[in-house]
Amino acid sequence: MQRWSQRAAAFADELIANDGGSEEHRFRVATRTLAAYVGVKGGLDPAQHAEEAMRVGDELIRLADDPVRKRQLQCDLGMAIFNAMQVAQARKNNTTALKYGEKTSEYLEAAIKQ
Repeated sequence: MQRWSQRAAAFADELIANDGGSEEHRFRVATRTLAAYVGVKGGLDPAQHAEEAMRVGDELIRLADDPVRKRQLQCDLGMAIFNAMQVAQARKNNTTALKYGEKTSEYLEAAIKQ
């Protein structure tokens, strides 16, 4: 699975560098990787992809002009960090799980307020 994630990230980087891709590609790789990590029940550390999803997602949210688009990004990011929380729980890393749970709440509450 890690090899798949690395290949997807490299493909996103290539799209961005050479074919007019956007940061949305990086965001989607990070969020989909976190969803896949849930399936391995704590076998892989979600930290790198959670941080990437938040870094890129926060920037996409900040730049979104359309309120519907902004809300969708907040929901997508909230669900991705929820996935990271589940993985952290499976790894019995309660401090990290709590941190991700709080971030999940922030993103989803922001989407609801829109």
